[in-house]
Parts: sequence; structure tokens; C-alpha cells
Amino acid sequence: MVKVITRIREHYLPGPVVNLSPWLVLAVLLTYTIAYFVHVPYSGFYFNASTGRVMDLYVTGEPGAELQIGDQILEIGSVSLDDFKTNKLWAFFDGAQPEQVVPITVKRGDFVLTLPWVMPGSTPGEIFHRLLNAWWLAYVSWATSVAILLFIRPKGTLWGLLLTSNYLTSIWIMTGTISSDHLWGSPIVLRMGIWMCLPVYLHLHYIFPQPLKRLPAWVWGTLYLGASALAVAELFQVLPDSNYYIGAFLGTCGALGLLIYHYVLQPVQRRSIALLIVVAGLALGPFIGISIAGMFGRVPPYAPFFLLTLIILPWAYIYIGYRSQLSRFELRANQLISGYLFFALLGSLFVILVPLALRFLHVPDPPLFVGLTAPALAAILIIYFYPLFRRWVDQHLLGLPLPPAGLLEAYTARITTSMNINRLSHFIREEVLPTLLIRQATLLRLDSTLRPTPVFTLGLNDDQLPKPAEIPTLLAQAGSIRPPAFDGERGYPCPWARLILTLSVDEKPVGLCLLGRRSPDDVYSANEIPTLQALMNQTALALMNIEQAGQLRVLYQADIERREIERNNLALELHDDVLNQLAVLAMSVDENSASPQFEQAFQTAAAHIRSIINGLHPTMLNYGLWTALDELVDMISDQAGEHVLVQIDIPPSDVRYPPQTELHLYRIVQQACQNALKHAHPQKISIIGRLDPDQVDLLVEDDGVGFPAGDQLDLAELVAHKHFGLAGMHERAALIGAELNIDSAPDKGARVWVKWKVVGQD
Repeated sequence: MVKVITRIREHYLPGPVVNLSPWLVLAVLLTYTIAYFVHVPYSGFYFNASTGRVMDLYVTGEPGAELQIGDQILEIGSVSLDDFKTNKLWAFFDGAQPEQVVPITVKRGDFVLTLPWVMPGSTPGEIFHRLLNAWWLAYVSWATSVAILLFIRPKGTLWGLLLTSNYLTSIWIMTGTISSDHLWGSPIVLRMGIWMCLPVYLHLHYIFPQPLKRLPAWVWGTLYLGASALAVAELFQVLPDSNYYIGAFLGTCGALGLLIYHYVLQPVQRRSIALLIVVAGLALGPFIGISIAGMFGRVPPYAPFFLLTLIILPWAYIYIGYRSQLSRFELRANQLISGYLFFALLGSLFVILVPLALRFLHVPDPPLFVGLTAPALAAILIIYFYPLFRRWVDQHLLGLPLPPAGLLEAYTARITTSMNINRLSHFIREEVLPTLLIRQATLLRLDSTLRPTPVFTLGLNDDQLPKPAEIPTLLAQAGSIRPPAFDGERGYPCPWARLILTLSVDEKPVGLCLLGRRSPDDVYSANEIPTLQALMNQTALALMNIEQAGQLRVLYQADIERREIERNNLALELHDDVLNQLAVLAMSVDENSASPQFEQAFQTAAAHIRSIINGLHPTMLNYGLWTALDELVDMISDQAGEHVLVQIDIPPSDVRYPPQTELHLYRIVQQACQNALKHAHPQKISIIGRLDPDQVDLLVEDDGVGFPAGDQLDLAELVAHKHFGLAGMHERAALIGAELNIDSAPDKGARVWVKWKVVGQD
């Protein structure tokens, strides 16, 4: 019965009753608070009601009637400890007044003593002890429920469960504080409250932070009815005394188990669950610290102050469940969460470390030691570690990839390296906008006719994007916060957009950025507009740079093909015309009259022209890629001279590939060798690889001076920075669908690796 709380509220609890509920709970809390401070007798000592052992003394008894720490209470007045445990309506010191003598029977060692104990009345020590108890946490839980009632919407199932769980929690905290005194049925109310918490806690964590698979109505109905029956059984004291611990255990472990189940089945909620677990762990940390400290000695008197860390726990549920409704306070809430987590962790460490230090260092003046060292150590930790801790919480728990402070500087630094439209879009959509808590946005590129083209969208569908006819209206509304549209209002395009910013270059609009829903309530401040506009100005420049680089790439790609055609045509012209004309010239000269100098000049010219032809269009490619590469090694060796060893380590192969593939692979290897000769000053250049029927693997390696490789080898940036040799290799690889990698480092040489596979091969 997923909506049981809502149905009860709507059908059985009218609005006035729901609104009256916090005052009814407050009345219960005030009643037991008054009972705790006024009606519970001040006995002058504190003992454990379960074991009867005296734990603390606030007064000294009369001679011969002194209690001692460690005494075990057997009987007070006419009520024995066993009877006290059995009947939750019986109380010690019932009706006792100050100065009244009450006999107390204790076991001290092997002796049983009856001491005439004089009731001392209220003492500063006992009042202070009660003030430091956990009763005030009940009011924190109650205040949380009031905040839920007044400020949280919608009033659905989650709303009802959070409200109910805080009511029940406040009641069992308060009655748990006073239950050891058995006053006014407090132990019975405590046990009833814990049993009723069981179904509420399980139900809450089943639908929190997002509902799991819907269960049949009878499942929840059975659980609530069963818990109600157990609560009624506690009212009549028919259950064993410790059974309510089972309810508390099942509620706690069940809630934790359901959170783990959410974590496994709902990956999108893992950050929220991790935040809740961290908050809960640090909220309970002081309890653990106090327990550890108690193992080494007496708990320091200031330790209960660290119970303040528990205040944040119920608010963590509200933050996670209703984060989108925190209005403009979400940023402040994020800061409060970071600060709370840090100081809770710091407090837990201090609760543990201070008692240990006092125990093992044997300082002469413990209060002075703590007063001097603790603040100094805390200041050092806050100064040096809090900024790092807050950054970690923002990024890993709250989902803020970039800190809001310094966003413009960080954005400017990042977009200068985003020479790819997809990379730029991902950076803005996944990092910048979440940092600003913007959940709905689109960036549009405008052409010269103001026709929009989406660069990216966030949280929108195609129907919500502006139409071309709406662009002039949106441009006119840019630069100021738009008021919400009225129903049926015409001429108000994209009513979801709360802020419109123009992307301009040379005072001409080149784009529009529409920002809509913003966690938590779509609020945009006028103070933010200059910063957001500065971001858009940087984005406009980045878009223009990317587009210009893309245009250069297209032009360069076309230029490669055009140059190959021109090279081929020129090679044919030299071969068919110039060489033929030289042959005719040679035949027109009489062999007997030709001088040796003429013959040598003729042969040199013919060889040079053939070399040019081979460079323009490698003739040996007509016989296969391996043959052409083998000849290329000879050509590079001739160019390099005796100081550079050029070698090939490719098994001979007569495999043939598409002509354009062979040509571009050849050119990549040729360009890599020429780059090495021109820039690297190597002693050795090696061409290594295999030419298989289904793929080609080629590696050009040199031992030259090398160069820094990295993002500068991105194709768009190579073209933009006019590194046309490396860009040409990338382009040739892209034209045939090959994979190209360039690896180099100063004084480490360079390696150019190209891999091409036959289409359809893995």
C-alpha cells in the first residue's frame, strides 16, 4: 500500500487534523519534558536501570549511608530491581520528597547492605546531567516535521512518511530519555513507538530516494497491522521485555538493506545514497567516539555536546528527496552540508583523541592542555584541509564537477583546448551547467539568416526548441530575466526559458543560449547575468574557432585529393610529353657528332625527370605497395646520404589493395620519413610492418630529437596551427578509414604507426 499514508491523510484525516498533528506531538514532548525535569525525583546519584550498577554520584550520603560508585542496586524502598524490570508502571522513589529517607539495598562486593538514603533534592550536578541528555533531540525531530508540513510539496506518499517518521522518532527519543524512571508509562510508549517505526522506516526506505517495484497493497497493510498489534501487546505488557530491541534492529537493518538495494538497482541514485550514508556515518560518529573513549576511561563532560551532529540526519532526507524545492537556498545548503560533514568528522576525532591524549600523556593540567591545544589543532585542520574536503564533497557527493568560485577562469582555460564541437558541448552540458544547477538549456548556432541549429540540448525535447520565426522575438528578449508566461499568452516563444543570452562576434549574433529550469526553483539573479554573458562570449569565440578549423579541414581534404590529381596529371605529362620530346631530341643528334658532355647532360636530365615523375606518382605502386615502399627506402637513402641508415623490415608481399589506399599509405610513410630527415636529425630510420590480405600495419620509427606529442596532435588544432605535414597524414588516414597514432617525446625519437583494415574485417 504505497499510498497508504496519503490515503489516510486525504480520506480519514482532514486538513485541520493534519495541521493539528505537530501541536499534539509537541504536547506529548512538553509533558514528558516537564516530567523529566520536575516530577522525576532528584536522587543524588545515577545508576544503570538494567544492571542496577551505580555509575555517578552527585552528593555524598550521610555517614554510614554512603553510596559508592560500583554498588549494585537491589531494592529502593519497597520496589526491588526485579519488580522494576518486570512492571513498566512501577517506579523507584515514587512520590519521594527532598530530605525524605529512603532505604536502599545494595550489593557491595560480597556484602548486601541497606543504606538509609536521604533524598537531596535538585543539585547542580544532576541538573547539568539531565540538561546534557538527548531529550532535546526530540525537539529537533519535531521541528523537522513542522518544516516538512509547512514547506515541502507535493504532499504525497514520501511527504507523509517523512512527516510520520519524524513524529515517531521525536516521541521515542523523548520517552527513551525518561523511560529508565518508569514515569507516566514512558517505557510502554517508547516500545509502542519503536514498533510503529518499523513499518514506517521500511516503507520510507522502499520508496526513497526513488520508489522500487510496486508491491501489492496487502504487503504494506499486513506490515502496518502487524506492527500495530505488537504495539498494543506492549501496551498490555504481554511481550518479553527485550522484544522491542528486535523491532529496532529490524527497522535499522531493514532501512540500511533497502538503501543498499536502491544503490544496486538504481545507479542514477547512487550519489544521493552515498551522501546519505556518509551523513549518517558522521552523525553517528561521535557516539562511536564516545564509546571508544569510555573504554579508556571516563567520558569527558563535553562529549554530549557532540550529539549536535545528529541534527543534520533528518534534514539529509529532506535535502535528497526535495532538493529541487530548496529554492535559492540550495547553494547555501551545499555549503552547510560540506561544513557539517567536516566538523562532524573533526568532532568525532576529538572525542576519541582527547581522552587518549589525556590518558597516555599524563599532562599536569588537563583542562589547560585541552583549552590550548584543541583550538590550535582545530584551526590548523580547518585552514589546510577544509577547502580540500569541501571540494571533494562538492564533486563526489553533491555532483558539482567544478567549484562555483572561479568558474569563469576555469571555463576560459578549458574551452581554449576544446577544438571539437562534441568536446565543447560535453564540457558545457556535463560540467558547467550542473555546476550552476541548471537542468534545462539549449545552445543554438545562428546562420546569417538567423536560422537556428542546435549545438546541444539539456532536459528538453524537440518540440520545446524554438522555431526559426521565433528567433527575432527571443533575440529581443535576450539579456534580462524573463517573467513566467501566462496560460494562453501568445507571442511568448519557449515559455520554459527563464534567461536568454546572445552569442555575438563583431556585434553580430551567431548564437543563442536559452536557460530554463534551475534547481531548485528556476531563480536567476540579475547579478549573475554578467558572468553568464561572459561565458557565452567565450563560447561564441570557441564556436567560431571550431567552425573555422572545420572549414580548413574540409578545404585541406579537398586540396589533398586535388593535389594528387594534379601530381598524377603532371607525371603523365612529363612522361608522355617531356620524356618523349627528349627521346626525339636524342634521335635527331648524330651519334658521331654528339660530344660526351651532351650525352652525360642528356642522361642526367632524363634521370632527373624520371625521379620527379616517381615523386609525383610512384611508378612502382603499379606493381604493389611493398615494391613501392622498397623503392622509397632507396630514394630516402639517396636523399639522406651516408650519415643516416634507412632500412625496411617488411616481409615481401604481392598483396594488392585499392589504388587510393595504396597511394595514401605510401604518402603517409613518405611524409613520416621526410619529417624525420627534415626535423629530427636521426641516425636511423626504420620502416617496419606487415602487408597482410586483410590488413596493413606500418610503423615508421626514428632515433632523432623527437618532439612533445599530445593534444597538439589533434587534427583540428594541427590545421588551425598550420602543421600541414602532420595534418596531411591524419587526413590521408581519415580518407581511407585507417587508424593513425603518433608517439614522440623530446630526445626519445618518434614513432608513426598506421593501421588499415579491409572493410568488414574485425
